[in-house]
Amino acid sequence: MLPLIPDGFPGSPIPCATLSKARGKVCAPVEAKSCLWSGRTCHPDDLRSCALTGLPIYFSFATTNRNPRLQPLVDLLDGIKRTTDGSAAWEAVTTKVSSALGGARCRVEAAVLSPDRQHLAVCSEVRTLLGFRVRQAGFVYSIRDQVETLQKYGYPGLFGINVLGSATIVLPAPALAIVFATGALRNSAGVLVFNPFWIGVAAGLGATIGEFSGYGAGFSGQAVVEKTRLYLRLHELTERYGVITIIILAIQPLPIFDLAGVAAGTLKMSIPKFFLATLIGKLIKMWIVAYAGANGVEWVAQFFK
Repeated sequence: MLPLIPDGFPGSPIPCATLSKARGKVCAPVEAKSCLWSGRTCHPDDLRSCALTGLPIYFSFATTNRNPRLQPLVDLLDGIKRTTDGSAAWEAVTTKVSSALGGARCRVEAAVLSPDRQHLAVCSEVRTLLGFRVRQAGFVYSIRDQVETLQKYGYPGLFGINVLGSATIVLPAPALAIVFATGALRNSAGVLVFNPFWIGVAAGLGATIGEFSGYGAGFSGQAVVEKTRLYLRLHELTERYGVITIIILAIQPLPIFDLAGVAAGTLKMSIPKFFLATLIGKLIKMWIVAYAGANGVEWVAQFFK
């Protein structure tokens, strides 16, 4: 008989056998299976196939009816939970779902992050192109799949993505979602693949350089920006408070910084001042997003209690 070491026992990184907590059976390590939702290794008898997604899930995360479903996803669809986990990744989620549904307009309503922080259970409102029909869609979004390719490119890849993301004037690229997902990426042993501090540095520096597209357009007088009330207000704030305005706007996640960059260029703010102010704000923002990905959104929430 195989010696039994319970799954997750301290000091036992390689268990000799896996115990079925539902039926009391034991299987060899090669027979053990993984729960997609939690990432834990378990006895095959403890897995259930989600009737909504077809994914293998540990029985404690499944409903107890005849057709088991992922409980966190059911809670979202039934309106029992309205959590906003992984909100930094919602833009990327929306884009992918809209594409998968043939261009239908969708909006993420709520999401729950998996215990291993590699997946999001998502409830989304979906509308037809004309907007006459509205329905709910529930699905599981894999954060891991979106960032595993970054492992081969590392921090330079993050740097490049954020240069391109910030260089897109007015129309934002989902760079923040990638920073969040990269911060959450862990290997099979549960260890973070990337250091959140250096994620923030690479992403912040890349985003800062990318913002020079708007600054340069404003400086040269070639920027084509409608002089809306928002732009005029940002122009006024930048003229009055200078680098303070740039720092504050660089921290917030909304795409209005593009307009602030144009305004700074128009006002002929010096390159060193614009670079330093933008870098300070971008570093703060990227560190918050990267550490939120690594430690969960709750890590950020604790600072606002």
